[in-house]
Amino acid sequence: MWKQISSEGSRLYDNCRDKKDGQALVVLLFYMIIAITLSTTAVAVLLSNSLSVTRNEEGGHALEIAEAGAENALIRLMRTTDYSGETLTVGGGNATVTVGGDSSTKIATSTGVVGDFSRTIQVTAGIDNGVLTVRSWEEL
Repeated sequence: MWKQISSEGSRLYDNCRDKKDGQALVVLLFYMIIAITLSTTAVAVLLSNSLSVTRNEEGGHALEIAEAGAENALIRLMRTTDYSGETLTVGGGNATVTVGGDSSTKIATSTGVVGDFSRTIQVTAGIDNGVLTVRSWEEL
């Protein structure tokens, strides 16, 4: 009788131990799922920030190209007031410059384009006795 109780107790103990081992596996899987989710989220945030920085840099580069086009327009206007604009290739992008206005006031509009990004600068300059004076410089 003692052996019978002992062997039944041993089987019950083995069953409990097997169930506890299974519970440990479930807990381990739960923590692994949480760890994978957190890692995936961290990588997604990192990629999103990286793309934002790249877009910001391209937008800044487009502005620099637009400013280069506007400066070129002012230099051309100092040489001849008949300058009407052009398209320039500058540092991996393009600047499209148009110049309008009358003989005393010129308005130069320069649009810098890099990839999908474009920025526009408008410069108003006055011409008096052959002297070119910048009256305004603004981003549109």
